[in-house]
Amino acid sequence: MTAAIADHWGKGDVYGLIVSALNKMSKPLEGLTIEDLAPVDHFHARGLPATVELADRLPIAAGQHILDIGCGLGGPARYLAKRFQCRVSGLDITPPFVDAANKLTALLRMESQVQIEHGDGQRLPYPDAHFDGAYTQHVTMNVADRAGFFAQAYRVLKPGAFFALTEHGLGPQGNPHYPVPWSADGTGAYLVTPEETRAILEKTGFADIVIEDTGAKYVAGYRMMIERAEKGALPPLGTHLLLGETALPKTRNAARNIEEGRTRPIQLLCRKPRQTGMQATTDLEILEELNKGYVDSVQNSDVAWFEKHLSDDFLNTNSDGSLVDRAGFLAQIIRPQAVRGLEPRKVNIRILGDVAIIHAKTVYTKADGTTGAGRYTDVWQKREGRWLCVAAHVTRG
Repeated sequence: MTAAIADHWGKGDVYGLIVSALNKMSKPLEGLTIEDLAPVDHFHARGLPATVELADRLPIAAGQHILDIGCGLGGPARYLAKRFQCRVSGLDITPPFVDAANKLTALLRMESQVQIEHGDGQRLPYPDAHFDGAYTQHVTMNVADRAGFFAQAYRVLKPGAFFALTEHGLGPQGNPHYPVPWSADGTGAYLVTPEETRAILEKTGFADIVIEDTGAKYVAGYRMMIERAEKGALPPLGTHLLLGETALPKTRNAARNIEEGRTRPIQLLCRKPRQTGMQATTDLEILEELNKGYVDSVQNSDVAWFEKHLSDDFLNTNSDGSLVDRAGFLAQIIRPQAVRGLEPRKVNIRILGDVAIIHAKTVYTKADGTTGAGRYTDVWQKREGRWLCVAAHVTRG
């Protein structure tokens, strides 16, 4: 079945098809950019905009090693590597995609940042606890053993690492109309509901699962492509080049399925817990773990962590003296941080009944490469048995 799915996605000289389209556009291979390839090498629904939207949610820091499971032509891997200055390993079951991906990576001179190989996401060829994060885009619709797929991702991730996916989940109104991009007639399609996906991830051990419905965005993207195709206005380079002669009926059905509630596109982000095999039991141990999570999540722009651990009435005093509420703080966190290598020193945790105060010094590297120092004070309160951060104050020198 894996071979059949690989054949469904790509046969023949995929790289040659792309080069031919570039020639029609008078685009020389020398000096090719990531932006030049974006119309075709983000080979999933909505293309580059979906990749950018997902990347905006990912807590990736410079120098980290990220895994792309089902990387296709490598467009998302190259985009993330350039945007975050990280390393990305990708693998895909479709040999013509892997061949094209490596050739395109070489054209862009990104071999030191992006490595792509042939392989199966259900049998990842990497050691345990190897990656700082992993993602998969519109791959799981073709995965028969979803539990095994998630277990493999969990295995190769470091404690605290993120896992993200986008897919078309099964909707409440019955099976999809075919053909669609991931299956011509239902063969090799294994859609489940977002609720089932959440349950499997939780059983695997993932935590802090956040699911976002993206159906309206996908319908809009599909409708735009349908309109262009019906007018004969599709450009030489695009994902339709790889979908072939059935691109239009596949796209029509993809839009129709969402509108009829047969499929439900989602974007999902979760993480592998930092502690595995052992649970913090005392308030002090819990607060020590939460303090580490807070600092790590500031550094990595991990909005999902803060959404879980900040109270609704949370207030933060910034280093410039400004005061922001929970929404304002989350908006700050999602942006790339101005400092790196943030480390707490001399952490002092005082527990006063259902309230705890954490004081600590910090050291970090500024944007200009010099070392900075500061302090923070966080106030936590136990509400309904859970410690939530209700206030924070930060100073930086």
